[in-house]
Amino acid sequence: MSRGNISRGIAAVLSGMILLLTGPATAAHATTAQTTAALAAWDCPVGDLCVWSGYDGTGSRCNWANADNDWMNAPVTCSWSGYNKVKSIYNRGQSTSFLGVMLYENINYNSNDIWGCIAQGKKMSFISGISDGVYLASHRWTNSFPYC
Repeated sequence: MSRGNISRGIAAVLSGMILLLTGPATAAHATTAQTTAALAAWDCPVGDLCVWSGYDGTGSRCNWANADNDWMNAPVTCSWSGYNKVKSIYNRGQSTSFLGVMLYENINYNSNDIWGCIAQGKKMSFISGISDGVYLASHRWTNSFPYC
């Protein structure tokens, strides 16, 4: 194999690795899963709901600026949420129209599947060895008093 072919091969592999870490460029604001190699703990864009596969805001992250009735499908796909539990949550929302984010264990905001609500500006992490997280599948912002 010539030196030129080896260089092109290495460049192709590195390009693929960068795409895996950053994801494809899209016009959407929300970000699909990202790894800790690219993010600091609890790194969450202002205005978004962020969830992580690891404790204390670590691991793969998914985040949304809007409600999402099915995390496994568009407009934002949180690819790991179908087989990994959410272990950290941060509501960095700032809209004065909402008190918090309702989190659901299944798709389509079924009231029987409410896991709970996290108030704006709050973050939480499950505790390793005590709770291994929760499977979540949808969320929406709320202004309902008793929930947040």
